[in-house]
Order: sequence, then C-alpha cells, then structure tokens
Amino acid sequence: MPRFSPARPTLTNAGRAALAADPDNQGSLGLAISEAVEEAAGDPGTCYTLGSVLNHVLLHQTVIGLEAKKAFDKIGLYPDVIFGPCGGGSSFGGIAFPFLADKAAGDKRAANLRCVAVEPTSCPTLTKGAYAYDYGDVSGCHADHAHIPSVTTSCHRDPRRWLALPRRFAARFAVVAWQVATFEAGVQFARAEGIIPAPESCHGIRAAIDEALRCKVTGEAKTILFNLTGHGHFDMASYDRFLSGKLEDYEYPAEAIAESLKHCPRLIERLKVLVFLLVLANLLLYAFVEGYFGRPENPDAWRIEQQLAADRLRIVGRSKTPPAKGATEQPAEPEELCLLWDRLAGAQANELASTLAEKFSGVRVERRAVAAEGAGWWVLVPPQASKAEADKKVGELKELGVDDLFVVHDTGAYRFAISLGVFANERGGQERLAELKAKGVKSAKLIPRTGKDPQFTVEARGPLAKKTEILEHATGIVPKSTALNCK
Repeated sequence: MPRFSPARPTLTNAGRAALAADPDNQGSLGLAISEAVEEAAGDPGTCYTLGSVLNHVLLHQTVIGLEAKKAFDKIGLYPDVIFGPCGGGSSFGGIAFPFLADKAAGDKRAANLRCVAVEPTSCPTLTKGAYAYDYGDVSGCHADHAHIPSVTTSCHRDPRRWLALPRRFAARFAVVAWQVATFEAGVQFARAEGIIPAPESCHGIRAAIDEALRCKVTGEAKTILFNLTGHGHFDMASYDRFLSGKLEDYEYPAEAIAESLKHCPRLIERLKVLVFLLVLANLLLYAFVEGYFGRPENPDAWRIEQQLAADRLRIVGRSKTPPAKGATEQPAEPEELCLLWDRLAGAQANELASTLAEKFSGVRVERRAVAAEGAGWWVLVPPQASKAEADKKVGELKELGVDDLFVVHDTGAYRFAISLGVFANERGGQERLAELKAKGVKSAKLIPRTGKDPQFTVEARGPLAKKTEILEHATGIVPKSTALNCK
C-alpha cells in the first residue's frame, strides 16, 4: 500500500545534512530529489521516477500543444505568439514544441511565430543562468544540486526551479516578470475568468497581458496563446501576502549565481580532454590506414594467388539465386519507366493525358487532381435549413458513430453545413467518404475547397524503350514542365 507522510527531512541523511548546514533551510526540488533517491536506493521494493524536466516528460507534455492546435484548427486561427511559464521547461516545451514543429516543417502559418518562456526575476534560470552541467540534487545525483531558492517573508517561494538551462536559448525566447506584477495579473485573471491561477502560471498571464497592451497601443492585431499550467488552491498564503502588501519585487543577485556556479562539476574540462583523445585516435588511425607507419609492397598479392578459376566467377545479386546446373537462364523482363508531370493546369493535363494514351498503347496514363495552395478537399453534409435542423443532423450522425465533426456557423453559402473533415488531396477525402458511407452516412459529399485554381498531375508508366519518344511528345504539350521520375 502507498505510504504518505508530511515532509520530514530528519528521516533521511540528505535532509539531516541540509538542516545541519542551515537550520532555517526551507527545502528545494534538489533536496526533495536527494531524499527520494536515498529512499529508493535503500529499499528494494521502492522505485524512483522523475516527473519533470527529462526528455520523456517533454514528450508526453506535448499533448498540451497538440490539443491547443486542434482547438485552433476548429476556429480557423493560428497563434502569432505563445507565452508559457518556464521553471524546468516541461510545460513550456509541451505547449511550444508542436507549434515549433510546424515552423521547422515550413508551415507558412508559423513563419513569424514567437514562443516565449517567462520566468521570475527571483530565479532567472534562462536570462541569467549559465549553460553548464550540474547535479539536480544536493547529494549529486542529478543537475542543479546547489540551488536553494531564496526564502524571505517578502518573496513568494517556488522551489520548482532549475538553474542550468541554456542562456543562448534565452537571448531570443525568454523574458522575466517581476513578482508583484505577476500576482496583479493573476488577480486580474481570477476576477475575469473565475479561475485562481498558480503563481507559476501568473508569469505567462503577465506576459500575455503585456503583449495585448502593446498591441492596443500599436494597433497591431495578434492571436496570443498562453499556458495556464495549474490552479492556485494551494498557494493562498502567497496570495494573502500579496493582497496584504507584504510581497515585494526581488531580483536574484549576480553574486549568488556566481557562487552557485562554483559548485558545478568540472565536466567541460573533462569533455575537452575526451574530445582531444578522440581526435588524436582518429589521426593515428588515418596515418595507419594511409601507410605512414609502413606497409608491405603488395599486401594483396597472396590473396590473388589463392583464387581458383577466377575468370569463371559470376556475380549474383543478393536477392537472386543462381540457376541450377544445366538450366538456361530466363531473359530478364524489360524495365518499366514511370514519369510524372505535376502542377499542370486542367487543360494541359487533359491534353497530355489524352495524347499519351492515344499514341502509346502500351503506356498506362493516370490523371489526378491535387489541391493547390490555399485549397483542399472538404467532406461535409450540405447546409441545413436552420441551426435546429443542423443540431438534429449532428445527433443522427453521432448515433451512427461519427464524432469528429462540427457545425459551420459562419455566414455564407455553407452556414449550418456539417464539416466531416478537410484534406490536402482528393484521395484522402475519398477515403474519408468511403469510411462514412460504411457507417451508414448517405448525405456526405466531397467538394473542392475554394482557393487558387486546382492543379493536376499526369503519371505515365510503360516500357523503358519508349521514354525518349514520350518525352518528345510531352515537351510539345507542356514545354515548361519537367518530367519527374516516380516509383
């Protein structure tokens, strides 16, 4: 059975050592990790896992950003800037990484996207911390072991902070927020939304409010997303100190940061030695292979002498088996060509496809429509007469097991239509339509979305010997399109 008990640092060696060094020690994440590791190491029936900061946490935390993307897709918007509080970085990575993946993939919506980590001035890990390796606990088992958050009656204590995040990252993507201003933002948010945010969340809220106020001054329109990481039900004492005027702005002093960095392990020096040894080993290996240490005049001569009837050897592919003795080898089948012309207008695609089909009887020609930029294919139930009719239709679809849908409320030709999916190409739309019909949906249709003029591809497959002749005919019809090799 699980055992729960209040924090009692005198039960562990790490806790007793911390109290011996500082009787007023209020604890930290590093001390908690040391005690947890000590407990797990001393009990064969106890396991230890870390729920923040590490790579696997960043992976599952991305559900935050993925759900946010789904929500934005449904309302037809995309964020211009994302703010998130950043301590260890797991929640910030969770909301930012799915959008940064769009940016890395060249998504035009994310071309000017900014993802900004917000941290307190009382613990500036990104904006003032050094990019260095450190342990995470006071016993030296994880990174950032020496940092104990400053605790005074005028400073809100949040021990969930790590000092060893890269400052190079912070130069473009991190800002700091003052303590009093963050609590002011938290109270403003609570009064507006009815949700009491955690002090950590207040940093992201503060930055979002400041960005909105800047846009109000400049007249710039922006879609702002911020991460509300948790509620503040267990932080009422901090809100009480703020509302009674006892909280003050506190900036972590540079001297304290410098002192903390003195305790970092000298891993960089060790890595430099290791890199030097690896480079030296590679140089020695290169010299040996190139013969700088000497080599026989003909080291392969004896191998050649061992060959028996080398002129009768025949190379056989890995995937082939040699013919049986006395059997005649079958002639190889002629190779097939596959040519593709893409981004063609409708008239060009029709002329090219019909010409190749008529002149080359042994060539298979296929013409396909593809979605142009800004367009696509839309599976939908046509617009209903009213909202009540649309809601009724939604109920019928859900009874058939169709849940991924929404009603279009925008004014226009498709008001009260029921969207069942948007796809980049016609094939994806056809597959979705077939899936719906298999469930008994009869009213769904597939239509092209408005955008630029639709484009087409033409694919030709046939004997390789006809390649030159096919290319000559195609050049006369679509001179500006280059044929691509396809599979």
